[in-house]
Amino acid sequence: RGVEANGHDASTQFIAVHVRLGDRGPGGLGLPYYRSAVRAVEHRLRASRPSLRPVCAFFSDGAAALRDGLGAEICERYMIFDDARVRDDVALMVMATCCSGIVISASTFSWWAAVLGAYRLVAAPRTMEPECPDGSESGTLDIGAARANFTLGAVSGWMWLRVPCAG
Repeated sequence: RGVEANGHDASTQFIAVHVRLGDRGPGGLGLPYYRSAVRAVEHRLRASRPSLRPVCAFFSDGAAALRDGLGAEICERYMIFDDARVRDDVALMVMATCCSGIVISASTFSWWAAVLGAYRLVAAPRTMEPECPDGSESGTLDIGAARANFTLGAVSGWMWLRVPCAG
């Protein structure tokens, strides 16, 4: 109960994905970040099992947005944890430990789930918001405007990924 499934079976490996929308503004880190982070974890999982088709297990404060299409835009196969009796941050910390890898948001709850779950595959945002071109001809990134992700301490072996602009 509280889980919606979309095209998975018992032999599938799961990737926990914490999509935080509520207090991070519209879209949070944005679809491009979550999509690229899931692809990075999938790529590493497939290195040992090329035929693997992982399923994303979504944990979010925006389950309705995931149901309304965001989930399908991030992952081909997914399930959504959505139980009003349990907060998404608590569910993430407990249930996500059963997954093979995790994509975390710019959130201490995500960070703790990854640390306590002892994941070997963790994709984390390098900044707290998208790193967008600054409009100069060189196309450099305005990383100063996209605050570095100091909320989450660096953990050796994690993949620290760029948060691309939505455009």
